[in-house]
Amino acid sequence: MGRRAASGWSAVSSLRPERCLREAPGGGTRHFNREGARAALFGIIRDMEYLGRIGTVMIAACATGLGSCKGIAHEGTNQPTSIFEVFTPTTPAMAAAWAADEYDADKRYRGTLLLANAPFGGERVYVEMYTHASADEDPVVRAAAIRGLALHGSPEHVPLILKQFDDPDRMLRWECARALQRLHDPAAIPAMLKHMVEKSEDESLVRSACADGLGQYAEPRVIDGLTAALGDRDLSVNDAALRSLRTLTGQDFGDNLREWVAWKKRTVDLFAARRTYIYPVFQREKTWLETFVPLWVPPNEIAASPAGMDAPSVGTGAVPVEPDDATEPNAVN
Repeated sequence: MGRRAASGWSAVSSLRPERCLREAPGGGTRHFNREGARAALFGIIRDMEYLGRIGTVMIAACATGLGSCKGIAHEGTNQPTSIFEVFTPTTPAMAAAWAADEYDADKRYRGTLLLANAPFGGERVYVEMYTHASADEDPVVRAAAIRGLALHGSPEHVPLILKQFDDPDRMLRWECARALQRLHDPAAIPAMLKHMVEKSEDESLVRSACADGLGQYAEPRVIDGLTAALGDRDLSVNDAALRSLRTLTGQDFGDNLREWVAWKKRTVDLFAARRTYIYPVFQREKTWLETFVPLWVPPNEIAASPAGMDAPSVGTGAVPVEPDDATEPNAVN
């Protein structure tokens, strides 16, 4: 529990104020915009880049008063009135209270997401909270809960994730696909193969995430599915399928379908040169602001194998995967 780094999926619940807030009819109190939050979560990497830029703007705007930003907030709202409030972290108690708020789905989403990305988010009480929230009536809350299980759960939680995999909400399906990259259970193979096919899954990010995750399963049906995915209309799916084929077989015929099919027909042991599967993680270089601010560092994750996955036996010739091969592709809006 709690062994997988959470930083790569952090800092997305409120990074863009113009996305996550909306004016109430007639002005006045600003409310949390769920659709805006979905876009922010689905565009995680862009949001992380934005954090550095908006931090600079906030510091510059409030430099003259060192905390007097009261003119920005509307009277009677919950907007911050000081720059110190902006940078004051949410307490664990507040996050837990939000996550348990039965009357406000937006608070449950934000609270669950904060706990999932916290260093202590793998504690048993919080994992049980994610398990319970995975059945929430709101798909955004369920997505946050699935993320918590992905970061801190175990293969026993895979059935809960599979229950949500056919949901109409594309963000929730994407979270499910990414969670299955980190939790190893062969029972997930049929669903991952299904959601890697364009006829069954219209969101390319979900198809790509499935193609990446299938690289952990050394089965002929997986090779067939990944080979077919080389013909997907989306380049990200092609790239993910090729990475998984390289990991499973140790071979590289590029996107040449005929070569892959011919190789499979003439090869007795398809996985003799199998490489160790490492799930894709978020990695980027420091921004210029992070270079000058000692405490600001890129929210990079540590690559690892999925929870519950045994290392390939010595006789398979498996070799470690290069770090560059385990970098998560950019998510786009």
